[in-house]
Amino acid sequence: ADSNWEATYRANMATERHAGKIYTRAMFKQFGHILYECGAYQVEEKEKGKEYIAIHTDAARREKWCRTSYKVTVIEGGDEFDCECGQFAHMGLLCSHILKVMDFIRVTEIPKKHIVKRWTRDARDVLPAHLMQY
Repeated sequence: ADSNWEATYRANMATERHAGKIYTRAMFKQFGHILYECGAYQVEEKEKGKEYIAIHTDAARREKWCRTSYKVTVIEGGDEFDCECGQFAHMGLLCSHILKVMDFIRVTEIPKKHIVKRWTRDARDVLPAHLMQY
């Protein structure tokens, strides 16, 4: 099974260490790509603890049709995050905009509401009984 693999950390961010403990190897790799994209954004605080804007650092040189900033809303003091890009709803992994804001406000763990069971190492316990042996 995939539950004992060893994560290799690149970004040296607390959220990455947390992701390495909870995600399967494939999802951790995907998470790593998203985390890498964080480096291209800076955060502007609109309302402390509530609203932030993730702005692409190279905004001036990006294509005109290419979106350069995203509003990230902090819900319940960080129990949940919402980004206008909609990536979490679409694929069940946090987007680089939310991860960047989480780092900015020093949230060190991925909130429970954003951990999709099927992407985790312990996803086996959501299998129906007759599939457990696999």
